[in-house]
Amino acid sequence: MWHRRCVICRFVVFVFPCKLVVPEMIPRTIVLALFACSLANAVFAEPPLPPEGMRWVLNHELSDEFNGTQLDETKWIDHHPTWKGRVPGIFLPSQVSVRDGHLRIRGEKLDQEIVVKRGRGKEDVYTIAGGAVVSRHSAFLGYYECRCKAAATTMSTTFWFSGGGGIGPNGCDSYGQEWDVQECIGRQGDFSGKYFANGMHSNAHYWYTDCDGEKFDHRAEQVRFEDDELASADFHVYGGWWRDATRASYYYDNGEPKEQTFYNEISETPFDTPMRMNLVSETYPFPWIELPTDEELADPEKSVAIYDWVRAYKLVDIDSPEIMQTNPNKLPNGGFEAGDLSFWKGRNGWRDIVSDPEHVDSGKFALRMRGRTELSRRVILKPETMYEFSCSGKVSDGSRMRCDIDRGKLFSAAFKEAKYTHASGQFRTPRSGVVTIRVTGGGSQSVCYLDDFVVREVEPQPVTPSTVVDAFEERIALPGDAVVDVQAGVVRVPLVYASNQDRSIRLTLRRDEVVLKEVTWNGLAGYGNGVVEIGAGEIGAGDSAEAFGDLVVEAKFEGADDDSSVSCGVATGE
Repeated sequence: MWHRRCVICRFVVFVFPCKLVVPEMIPRTIVLALFACSLANAVFAEPPLPPEGMRWVLNHELSDEFNGTQLDETKWIDHHPTWKGRVPGIFLPSQVSVRDGHLRIRGEKLDQEIVVKRGRGKEDVYTIAGGAVVSRHSAFLGYYECRCKAAATTMSTTFWFSGGGGIGPNGCDSYGQEWDVQECIGRQGDFSGKYFANGMHSNAHYWYTDCDGEKFDHRAEQVRFEDDELASADFHVYGGWWRDATRASYYYDNGEPKEQTFYNEISETPFDTPMRMNLVSETYPFPWIELPTDEELADPEKSVAIYDWVRAYKLVDIDSPEIMQTNPNKLPNGGFEAGDLSFWKGRNGWRDIVSDPEHVDSGKFALRMRGRTELSRRVILKPETMYEFSCSGKVSDGSRMRCDIDRGKLFSAAFKEAKYTHASGQFRTPRSGVVTIRVTGGGSQSVCYLDDFVVREVEPQPVTPSTVVDAFEERIALPGDAVVDVQAGVVRVPLVYASNQDRSIRLTLRRDEVVLKEVTWNGLAGYGNGVVEIGAGEIGAGDSAEAFGDLVVEAKFEGADDDSSVSCGVATGE
């Protein structure tokens, strides 16, 4: 598995034995574990090998090295916006600090208990201080990795995601998502949850409320990585690849992955909406895990959860430039350009996506609703921040359609024209930062069209670029068999590379010392996995396979030394 990293030099090129095969495509089954190096001295953090035709790029909004002197407020909140903490541990901003290249969350005994009233005469009594750091930006599919050292107490050190969900598949139900990449404590004891003190423990919760209002916690089977060492003894790397709405892969100290399928008996796509990232130190339920002692909470050498860094990566097409937008639309598929209803949840009536230019306001697609349809989506935004919302709509003669945010509390507009009209307005997000955008059709015979939903900050605060200068260990590899298309006279070379900036890659097709063809391929910054074609017409289209039998393919970064190139031997296939 080539995604593990080594401490060598800045420019590293790995050499594989490989061959040109004629004429059938041979699956790439070469084990990339030959590249694996021990994590003990690793300085690079990288995601798994990307799918062919894709590359990983750093997601700056959710990556932080914590090298400053205070929490980066463009990325993080120093408390949980909707949760005060599990009794008896309360989240307090005072417990969160950044120094010496680390985020630190300290558990501590309160000098005086804090009482929080919950209504109906109930109250929560807190006696322990913990902390929560929550992302301002939402996370969706991608690879997320954290390097941390657990506090040496029974308070948690965690790396997880939550906040997604919406209307359930039956229209009258609802659901929420929680994805726990790592949950642990820092010491053992005489309690049943003591195994949380060692290794890695990954969970996925599908929080479901049925049409009768009954609540359920549906969990996927827990993934565990065993380790004799306590999680508080040293730093460890915990990684999770949120592959799609149905499954995830987990990585402990950058070893081989373990797979998890999300609970899917209610919805076939249970994890289909974005969530926030959480770095939290809390108290666990007693007596499953015992509460921390006053003595260990008083010891700053034991009571601090230390996060070295968090890094997030997203997949993009291998040949698509990645551009950081200063104020992007916060509604993925807001214009339905995915050609489907991704992120949108519906109830009643009937809805679909249309591409007829007569009914599309801009782009290629628009939403069509018939009857008393309701469509909505939950959106995670920055808490207590001003945003501008806009959308376009039209209706059939005599029909009426309404669009609102949080059932009209933040925004409301009506559409009643037979041609597209535009509606816009500003709103301030609640403390949670979560709002629900909803559109509702008029009568039973109505036909409504909607397009171009946009949510943007009124006064955007630029995201601080991550201080990771070298996110990737730069290298090139030819991980499989090159393939010759004899009739077309083309050599297809599988190429895997990693680079921290756009770099030209020179591929040379040669016979002995004679260069037959050279091509320059633009390797965009990131960690890519692709196939490069080299025209071999000089040999002659339609020539026999033997004509390719003594060829060599070489690859290297433009400007690199010749002795750093990767070469593939050539062999004819049967």
